[in-house]
Amino acid sequence: MMSTEWVMNSIEELETFFTSLPMEETREYELKLTRLVTSNQKAEFEDWLKQLMEREDEATAYASFVCLNIKYRRNHDGSKLDLLINGERSRFNRHPTFSHMELLSLIDHSKRQPTLAELRQGKEDIGKMPMNAGVLHLFADLVATYFEDRDTQNESGNNQEEKEGVADRSEWLDKAMTSVEDAIRLQNYAKFYCTKGRILALRGYFQEAMRSIKEAIDLEDSSLNDYAIRVGNYQYHKLSILARMQNKEIKSSLEKYRKSMAEENAEIQKNLDATTKKLESSTIKNLEFLGLFAGIISFTIGGINIASNIAGKSFPGAAGLIIVLMGALLCVFASFGVVLHGIEKGKFARNGIVFGAGAIVIIGGLWLCLHL
Repeated sequence: MMSTEWVMNSIEELETFFTSLPMEETREYELKLTRLVTSNQKAEFEDWLKQLMEREDEATAYASFVCLNIKYRRNHDGSKLDLLINGERSRFNRHPTFSHMELLSLIDHSKRQPTLAELRQGKEDIGKMPMNAGVLHLFADLVATYFEDRDTQNESGNNQEEKEGVADRSEWLDKAMTSVEDAIRLQNYAKFYCTKGRILALRGYFQEAMRSIKEAIDLEDSSLNDYAIRVGNYQYHKLSILARMQNKEIKSSLEKYRKSMAEENAEIQKNLDATTKKLESSTIKNLEFLGLFAGIISFTIGGINIASNIAGKSFPGAAGLIIVLMGALLCVFASFGVVLHGIEKGKFARNGIVFGAGAIVIIGGLWLCLHL
């Protein structure tokens, strides 16, 4: 006869217990086996499970497999867990919950992170068991772990499949949020709120995430043997969310600083360009003045020489030559301006006027020389 407690006294009692389990697809199936494994069982318990797993009765064998899976996961015995799953895959993979057990082993396996294919498998399991809170939560947990890992590594995937997963980040997180909220409606379980907080943080809702983590801590049963471990795990995720929130604030501040620096640099560059333009304009004007002064000096010296040489012969001729020289000086000055400024609007018109005036003066000087 089976004892009133969850502790089994014999392999026969354990086998009898397995015959009373609910349907495999229900959450109660997993919860009952978890409670069985976490009770203070006898030293022979693991050997009994291995013996029952060899029985021909499929239900008993699979229940034994699930119990061993739970036991190895809770003991963090990854080597035994991998051997168990890989060794029994061909035998039990037709069971609707086998892939769920396989994905659960991944969550507790710290050496490997979930892949996009495993996220898809978790989503497929929901289609098979839509009313199983554990299946709904596991999918959300996988999504949270997947994107937390990528955010930590600051990478967008090592292959095309992973890049597609990151590209669809928002869609995956929305599905995970819906899934974990459905799980909470089916079972008000503390860990579900922690996973919800992780997803909220990944979506950028940090305050709501912190409240969800706090709710998980408040809901946790302090009478359980692993209470401290569970709460410690929640505190870890709480600190992780705080770090994520602070990183976002720092990045936001850096972005504002970069933007401010860019605006200031643009203003400095604008002022520098204006100053450079003014300097270039001033240099050009100085060159124009130098050219004009050189022309005036040349004109003055030339005019004096011409006047002194031909003044005795023909004063009007000397005056006419001086006027022609002055007109030529104006034309040269206008040409010099075109060389410096090109055909720049405004300055080109000014140079044209000066050139025209110079031409008129030359014509006047020539007329004076020829007719007087």
